[in-house]
Amino acid sequence: MESIDFGNFFSMALGDSRGALQFRMSDTRFKPEDLFKYNQVNSQDVILLNQVRGKKKYDFLTSGFAYLNIASSKFWNVIEKHNLIGIRSIGVSSPDLNDSEYRLCSIVGKCGPKIDSLSVQIDRPFPLDPSRTYKTWAGLYFDLKSWDGSDFFSPEGTYYTLITRRAKEVLIENKITNVSFTPITQVENFDLLLR
Repeated sequence: MESIDFGNFFSMALGDSRGALQFRMSDTRFKPEDLFKYNQVNSQDVILLNQVRGKKKYDFLTSGFAYLNIASSKFWNVIEKHNLIGIRSIGVSSPDLNDSEYRLCSIVGKCGPKIDSLSVQIDRPFPLDPSRTYKTWAGLYFDLKSWDGSDFFSPEGTYYTLITRRAKEVLIENKITNVSFTPITQVENFDLLLR
């Protein structure tokens, strides 16, 4: 495999904003994994959500599944304005939201499977007790030749949302709230911990 600059890719996830609105998907017509990959969904579908806690409306909110998020109209306007590709939206409906206010994020950009053999074992501090560490595997790598060039994409067989440096910079410049970015070289590869 040729040398790849993994420094241009990031994992995108929900931020840690206290008091953020949180939802749970109440719609049983679809499996969350199908919504994440835009399988068996059409553009007229609307996913039903129920609020479970929080009150603050940030640009990025949870649907109740770690990998399946909803985003504000501001987020979607930024995506369209900057021609970012690899992500599609699905309508959501909730008594707590205006129907056009938020849409579900579906990742359609792709790359091949992650390459676990490139991850490295590291010591990481415990979040609540930094004086202690635990062993983990860091790095979420893939064959760059398998990447379709999308700004938003997911490795085959996973539910990670990966983005390009350009997408990250656009989201930061436009002050999209409640979203976090981790260089893929630092992402914990949890699958290796379970082996």
